[in-house]
Amino acid sequence: GQAEAEGSPRRRLLVPANGADPIDTLRLFFDYFPEVVPFNSWNPFMRLMGLMDNDIHVARACAASPEDALYEMLVRWVSRMGREASVNTLLEALDRLGERHAKETIEDHLVGSGKFIYLEGGAGSAVS
Repeated sequence: GQAEAEGSPRRRLLVPANGADPIDTLRLFFDYFPEVVPFNSWNPFMRLMGLMDNDIHVARACAASPEDALYEMLVRWVSRMGREASVNTLLEALDRLGERHAKETIEDHLVGSGKFIYLEGGAGSAVS
């Protein structure tokens, strides 16, 4: 039940549905993050993700509008991290930042879209 999930320290990991590319699938949702993550949390959020202050400044400078800044930061984060970039890392960073509402809203949106599913019962079942 819900209470059980709340109390459990075990995180449920998201994986792309149908074995789709995790980075490409994640990119589809970069426009959604700025709608949910509070503006004042963008810089601390991306710092937690390992983006350098310089990258953050450049992303803000390159953004067509202030609303596009987080999108630009996420693009830079992916190009810096490569295959290490993961939706689960993003969600964990939001949680650590105290943005639990944003984390849960994004998680629900990703799963609701049908593009991401929960990894069931450990890594073994992911191999198909």
